[in-house]
Amino acid sequence: MPTASKLSEYDLYAREISHFQHTGYSGITLVYVIKGNVEFVSEDSRLHLAENDVLCVNKNTAYEIRGEAHNIVIMLEVSNHFFAKYYKSYFYYQYTLSPQQNTSYKSIYIDNIRVLLAKMFISYLKGNDELALLEINHSLSEVLLILATYFKEKASIPKKNATYSKRIEHAIAFLEENYNQSISLQKIAKKEHVSFSYLSRLFKKEVGTNYIQYLKQLRFEHATYDLINSAKPIYQIAQEHGFSSTRQFITLFKEHNGKTPSQYRKDYKESPQKQIAPKKHTLHTETPSITAVTQPADAVEVISTLSNTINNTTSVTPIQEEYSAVEDLRIHLHNHPKTRQPSALKYIITIGELNELLKEHVQQQVLMVKQEAQIDYIDASHLISGNTILPEFQTDEPAVTYSPYNNTDIVISFLKQHDISLFVRIYHDSVSKDPGSYIEKTTKFLHYCINLYGKAYMSNWRFVYYSEDCSDSTRQTFETIYLQVREAIKSCLPEAQIGVFYSFEKDNDNAVPPIFQTRWIKNTDFIGYEASPGQEIGFDTLNTNREARNGASHIKEKTAFVTECLRAHNIHVPLVLMRWNTLTGQTRHTNGSFFRAALIFNTLLDLPAEVSSVALSLNTEILQETLPQRIDVSGIALFYIFNLKRPVFYVLKFLRQMQGKVIAHGTDYIVTKTQFGYQLILTNTAVFNPSLSLQENLIGNFKKKKKILLQGISPGHYQIKQYIFDQQHGALYRLYQLFQTKYGRSTEMIDYIDRKTIPHLNVYDEFLPQDEWIMLADMDINALHFYELRAVSAQV
Repeated sequence: MPTASKLSEYDLYAREISHFQHTGYSGITLVYVIKGNVEFVSEDSRLHLAENDVLCVNKNTAYEIRGEAHNIVIMLEVSNHFFAKYYKSYFYYQYTLSPQQNTSYKSIYIDNIRVLLAKMFISYLKGNDELALLEINHSLSEVLLILATYFKEKASIPKKNATYSKRIEHAIAFLEENYNQSISLQKIAKKEHVSFSYLSRLFKKEVGTNYIQYLKQLRFEHATYDLINSAKPIYQIAQEHGFSSTRQFITLFKEHNGKTPSQYRKDYKESPQKQIAPKKHTLHTETPSITAVTQPADAVEVISTLSNTINNTTSVTPIQEEYSAVEDLRIHLHNHPKTRQPSALKYIITIGELNELLKEHVQQQVLMVKQEAQIDYIDASHLISGNTILPEFQTDEPAVTYSPYNNTDIVISFLKQHDISLFVRIYHDSVSKDPGSYIEKTTKFLHYCINLYGKAYMSNWRFVYYSEDCSDSTRQTFETIYLQVREAIKSCLPEAQIGVFYSFEKDNDNAVPPIFQTRWIKNTDFIGYEASPGQEIGFDTLNTNREARNGASHIKEKTAFVTECLRAHNIHVPLVLMRWNTLTGQTRHTNGSFFRAALIFNTLLDLPAEVSSVALSLNTEILQETLPQRIDVSGIALFYIFNLKRPVFYVLKFLRQMQGKVIAHGTDYIVTKTQFGYQLILTNTAVFNPSLSLQENLIGNFKKKKKILLQGISPGHYQIKQYIFDQQHGALYRLYQLFQTKYGRSTEMIDYIDRKTIPHLNVYDEFLPQDEWIMLADMDINALHFYELRAVSAQV
């Protein structure tokens, strides 16, 4: 079969191999077995290559392939010069692709290489030379891009050159990459920060010849390879390989080989059993050679086999995939410093007035949070002053059938049945109108509930005295009434916790917050506070990443400010984060487009131990995101409408799913050791102006590819679950935007969105022969990846 390319830059061919021996090619070689089996032997390895196996042979590796009858091997050779021309770091890496070393995360990219090699070969056989060459080069670029992105490792010095110093290694790599340019040893010496005379002596000592002779030999090797593997005219070869003129090339070639380039080419064509290959780090007088006992593979069988490869490979990444640099993340479990365990947070779900729980969809939402995520308290406001408790009136019945607590009975019975307690907001403005009457109604209601639901359940309730305004003019009244309300509740429920909400605004003059000048601060079981960056940061002027980072860190800074104030006054009570949000957009479109699961996850995970509880709104309606032009960004909700889950719902679900002891923790990962194995959570926190989330071309660089090496893991068989939660996998707003209609969304549409609004789940098995696990993660903006490694017995 003819070769698919006759260019010196690369060569592609199909062979049936009995014996094939190469003394070392100055470039990489991909060996793809499409039929049968062969044995591959090099100085470092002996491999059995079965059908579908792909192997990468690195530059200057002498190797031998032996095969039995009826095998077909596709071989692609890519020269150092071609690869390095487009990838400047080529010489600093080796490319590890072999059946023994491929971990499961690389399998999709190996499938890509198989398909691309198949397409390259088929493109040649189409018969249209111009288009075929374009298609071949396109596929070849994809192959090299995959190798450079996913299979590169730091190159070690070849054993044959183990005596070379780093400076000479760098010099030789530079020469190999730029041999066809006008280069001097002075330039290399400058790059290595040494003198010309020192580098010249070192080069001669280590390499065994001087710099000029080495460069000339290098140019001859490449030119000779081009001479016999292309139809280029002699003058073009001379120009492309660094010779000053055609005459110089012919003269030197004749001195070196005893014949002119034209005669050498003619003689080779008449006896082509030995092919020429330029070889790096070699100064042999004889030409490096290939010894081959092969025959061309049957063209029909090759095409049929390669076509099946293309048609049957379903895991291939689209050609349009945007490749980017891969970040290495090494996690050493045994050497990791002692890690703080996350706080066991309680979650408070705000619903507004208690009678909201009379609505069927609200109950459904509460149950979904209880079953899939976490809910400890229902935050209800205006319990006494609102509409939940019905008006009283007299009847003539011996046993009254009507009760003003009919609605509360329905709701509280529902909550007790599902082991959910109440978090009651008592608004100072409502109480202050008639404190005596309010306290009387409160104690009457509490005694009624104690009789009906039991003191043990009621003692788990929490009460928070709430006021938006605690200025000097109202402080005395606030303090007096709060202490009266506290005393009344404690008389009914001594073990119930009663706290106060305080905004803790930072004063410009850094004065002591007025709260510390009150008596009630010493008479509270917890303190509620708020931290919403949208209230303090002007999003219209949020033009820099620095301002965005300030918004993202607002909760952390506000919480630190509150805890420092309390410690300074020797006050040690838990904190409740009652109203909060992360960095987000202020309009509905920017808020929905700015996916922020990683931001929310890390915010909750990094809260200090002083924070015992966190509040969230149940849904958008309760949060009242109904302002014109802008939305309320002071809080965060679990559901949108029609029971559709917002990203924070799944963040809570992942936090609940976390088990075991944290054994490693960094800015973008957390590892736990569990009874069944391990868990790994990865995040890609991206902080920028949320309005830019509508400009895909401006934020693409926030996406990352991470190669994770988890060292210290127990070897063995594992079942691995992988959850991916990002803009493409589970984000509600993106799915909602698929239905661009102003005429309403039917139940069918909403059901479809609901089914699709879920993180992607993948499950696979993997055997780890050593104490490490390697995998690759494509991290979208603010993505969250959750891995569960469950140790299993192989005896199944």
